[in-house]
Amino acid sequence: MNMTFKTCRKKIIIFVFLLCAFQSMAQTDGRFNGIRDLISDYKYSEAMERCNRFLESDSSNADLLLLKGEVMMSMYRFSEAVLALRRATAADSNRTRGLRDLASLYKQTGENEQAILYYKKILERQPDDRQTMLQLAALLIQLENNRDALNLLLPACRSDSGNFYLLKLTASAYQEMNNADSALIFYLKARRVNPANLNIALGISNLLIRKKQYDSVIRFTEQFVQENPKSYAVYRLGAYATYLKRNYPDAASKFRSSMRMGDASKFTNKYLGLCRYTLDMFDSACPSLRKAYQLDTTDAELCFYYGESLLRSNRPDSALVYLGRALRMILPSEQYLLTLYADLSLAFNSNDRADTALQVLIKAHAFAPGNPGILFKLAYQYDYYMHKPMTALPLYKQFLRQNKSQSETGDNPQVVMYSTFAVKRVKELEKFKKGARH
Repeated sequence: MNMTFKTCRKKIIIFVFLLCAFQSMAQTDGRFNGIRDLISDYKYSEAMERCNRFLESDSSNADLLLLKGEVMMSMYRFSEAVLALRRATAADSNRTRGLRDLASLYKQTGENEQAILYYKKILERQPDDRQTMLQLAALLIQLENNRDALNLLLPACRSDSGNFYLLKLTASAYQEMNNADSALIFYLKARRVNPANLNIALGISNLLIRKKQYDSVIRFTEQFVQENPKSYAVYRLGAYATYLKRNYPDAASKFRSSMRMGDASKFTNKYLGLCRYTLDMFDSACPSLRKAYQLDTTDAELCFYYGESLLRSNRPDSALVYLGRALRMILPSEQYLLTLYADLSLAFNSNDRADTALQVLIKAHAFAPGNPGILFKLAYQYDYYMHKPMTALPLYKQFLRQNKSQSETGDNPQVVMYSTFAVKRVKELEKFKKGARH
């Protein structure tokens, strides 16, 4: 009887304990659900206020801190979100949700190195977490760290050869490394998993073009479009491969077919126009080239061929406009070109190639004979690098005539410094020249 009473008493105590625990969990779930409802209704300020109120009495509750971090992220208050999420991970180090949210937050704000750090922390705890591994690999590829990405992807491919996204990422990593053969292998594996995927078909077509396997491109794109009508993004690559084979009539026909599918891209209009231009169909080339140019007014090649087509279609006034624009796009500004010449000469001199540096400066002077900086550099080149001071002397004098007084040089300290040096050097060379006569 006594044992029965003790047993019943123990069961009652356990029951009461569980009941209290369930009530506490229900209350916790209730307040969490209330905050989640506010987040779902975009009432972020109210959700934040409620989180803070609950945290006053339960400051180390990881779930509340995670919710606060979520609210802060939704309000774009990223620094506060980081603090909340870090507190959550410290409060419950066994869970990875805080680490995931931190990785996502840092990725969202462009702090990719920090995002990588947290993805790696998740994988340290859960090495078989395929989703995190893929996110990390994708981020590494984005940052051009393709070798590290492949170190993650290749072992996973060996154990899961049917994962489409995994195969696609591996192909992308190889493609970014310009390893066309390996990229093609993995794109073809991905295509076997998902034969209708447009991006995979584009990747395969582009790689075959890079490998100059134009017939393979043409066969592949035609087959793909038969299975996936209206896929003009793939079909136009077949047309481009035909263009690269210099079969311009067939290429033009294929570009027109691509346009009938709905293709209105600059690429298709441009190459249809170029096909017609090459076939001396200048009147027909003009409309396509004009449409392409309207889509991209920065393409100098396109502007040139449109101008050429206008000229050969007996529209010289319009041709003059577009050929002039093409010329301005192709030629750099005078200052840019002179800076390039000066830097080239400096690089050649530093590499003990004074003769080549001299030729560069002669070209620069011919391009801009009135530029004082180039004139001084040319004199200095003869004087100190070519060891021909007497050849340098008239150039120094010419430089000084262009800069008769310091006031005429403006506020350019470099020209002032050049003038001071040239005056001193001319005196030295004149004195040497006079002494040599006697």
